[in-house]
Amino acid sequence: YPCPQGAYCPEGSITPTYCSAGYYQPYTKQKNATACQLCPKDSYTSSTGNAFCTPCGASAYTNYTGSTNCNCNATTRVYQKETGQCLCRPQWEYYNTFGEKYEGDSLFECQPITYENCASYQVRDGVTGKCIDGESCNSCPCDSCELDKENGLCVCAAAEIKCDATCQANAEKLTILNDAISCYDPTTDTTSYTSLSSINGWSGTLDCSGSECTVISIEASTNGHTALYGPTNSFAIAINCPSVSASSGNVSTLSYGEWGGRAELLATATTSPTTIAQTTGVTQASICLQEGQAVVWDLSQSSADYPTYLKDSALNSNQNFDYSAFLKLAADLNSNITVTFFSFTFQTAGTYVFADADDSSKVTLITVVDSTQACATDSISTLTLSTANQNGVQSNSNVYIDPELIVVAGIVAVFLFMLLIVACYTHLKSKIEEGKLEIVEDDSNAAEFRRLYKKLREQRKFEEEELKKQSKNFEAQCDRMVAETQQLKALLGVKMSIGSTIFLEAAERFVMAEAMAQKSYFDRQTGSNEQGLLEILKRILEAVAEEQKKLGVENDENVPDLTPATVDEIMQHDMIYIKQNAGEVIDIMNRIKSMAHQERDRRDKFKANKGIVGDQLFSMLTRHRQQEQQAEDEFLDTIELFSNLLQNRMDQFVNDQHLFSEKLKTAVEADNDQGIVGAMRTHRSDRRKLCVYLDRAIRKFLKNHERPLTRLNDIRQVVRDSNKAAQNQAFRNIESERQDQQ
Repeated sequence: YPCPQGAYCPEGSITPTYCSAGYYQPYTKQKNATACQLCPKDSYTSSTGNAFCTPCGASAYTNYTGSTNCNCNATTRVYQKETGQCLCRPQWEYYNTFGEKYEGDSLFECQPITYENCASYQVRDGVTGKCIDGESCNSCPCDSCELDKENGLCVCAAAEIKCDATCQANAEKLTILNDAISCYDPTTDTTSYTSLSSINGWSGTLDCSGSECTVISIEASTNGHTALYGPTNSFAIAINCPSVSASSGNVSTLSYGEWGGRAELLATATTSPTTIAQTTGVTQASICLQEGQAVVWDLSQSSADYPTYLKDSALNSNQNFDYSAFLKLAADLNSNITVTFFSFTFQTAGTYVFADADDSSKVTLITVVDSTQACATDSISTLTLSTANQNGVQSNSNVYIDPELIVVAGIVAVFLFMLLIVACYTHLKSKIEEGKLEIVEDDSNAAEFRRLYKKLREQRKFEEEELKKQSKNFEAQCDRMVAETQQLKALLGVKMSIGSTIFLEAAERFVMAEAMAQKSYFDRQTGSNEQGLLEILKRILEAVAEEQKKLGVENDENVPDLTPATVDEIMQHDMIYIKQNAGEVIDIMNRIKSMAHQERDRRDKFKANKGIVGDQLFSMLTRHRQQEQQAEDEFLDTIELFSNLLQNRMDQFVNDQHLFSEKLKTAVEADNDQGIVGAMRTHRSDRRKLCVYLDRAIRKFLKNHERPLTRLNDIRQVVRDSNKAAQNQAFRNIESERQDQQ
């Protein structure tokens, strides 16, 4: 088996190690991590195991090699990976030189969409942005509707429960792990597995490598999109769910509760699998997912009703959402490419609005919460005021409104009137100064004109005096600047006369200090921290093996002679070595993370010395910083995940110990031999579970952290070499200056 492209296979390995995102590897049979090469500028890879890099396209770029994404030249555009286009971000648009709206790729900036100004009795539609009647609402899929005036949504007046807790518990569960999809039937406790590549008409993106992600099904039909607990009929047949007989297409009569479901609606079908009845679901639903969960749209009933992302909806909250997979789906269907099932994994929290391509008024709201949070509602709910509020749906009120023409006309009229007054005043003043205005002595307005003329002359005289003062102050400032410039020239002359090596030597000292600081950081991390971490983990594995041997010879039925004092003594020594070493592992991992953050803060402060060090040496010291930080982040993420899992598991075991101690003391004080045996048996089970967990978790961590750590150490070596080159260059600069002076 030759090692594939996009990976390398060390000697003795049985599985390939795939190159990280930002790297590519075009050859087979590679053995070392150095075979993985950084993607050149203006190209990227966003996943692991790539043979080649993807070019950014004409409208995008990357700032450095080894990129995992591209940036659009226009700041108001978002890069779409599937199509390689830079499209206007939500609620922005672009008009070409012909005044035509253009929604494709471009280098030019977009402009915000302007919406009409709604009247007092209207509200703005959260989906279309248009003004609608604030008192009428009849487009929801329920019997009774009401208007969510805050978000401009026509929602159901009351929730319609289509699948209660029993129905949800008995519904088949879909999960995706790597390249396979599983269908678990809780009523029979059976699971089927199907490779994604074997499903006819499958399209879309599924990024679930390394962990399971659950799936919500949506069936597209002429009635809109219906969200389901469990698979749709067509999808259940395609992946051979347990409720579908592989040989005859029969569906078992499983009960989903009084609310029914696909299996109950069907009862027992003995005909073709295509006659299976539809699963109970919610049309135009409000769906809540966690990051990493996916949605599968079943287009077998009507491919014309495929999902489309409403980019300019004010309800969307992710301004940088990459929806190119949905654009590609539309292009494929328009090209008569058969797509039966389309999937998409949501990786970023936010609110997303999708519509039926054949009828944009039929919308589905998908809310994605952080992976550490839980949904406030059921995964699938009727869209009501309550569910919209609980799922955090909120319309963006920061939109651009068309100006009020009457108000603008009024402002322009006032401005023109003011200009007219100023023009008349200026004309009158000029006539008076030129003596061309004849003022009759006996006119009643003569005195008023004289007073006005006198005030104008006094004001003019005052302004002339102030201008003279400002001119003198400005001249004084210029004289001081000239004097300071002459002083700097003199200092520079003195510096040149005594030799400029003093400044170059200062630069060399800064370079030496920075290089030594980075070397000290690398040595501390790789030595006492990272190497020490591996040694302690190996000691824990040895302690786990010894504990498992001890558990193998212990007898659950023996009743030891115990007192409350001996119980405390047992607890003090219970798996003490494993707990101590686990605590040291957590401490070292925290120290690794803390030192990494301190080092980054220190390097940020070094930027202040750039003027002394010089652009050339500063660049040599920092040119690989971005790559080093990416590699370090990948390694820190690995230990962060393991540290949290280990901390939680050890906390759980300590709690179990306390419970065991209390139960055992109670049984000892009551002289209850059966209670003592039961407590000891439960505690032995807890110890076995902990040993099994630690053995698997540590071995998995040792395997998974090897690649990011190897990459990090390789980049650290590159940084060491670059720092050494900077030191040598600083020394050469001093020698060259000395030779020039001689």
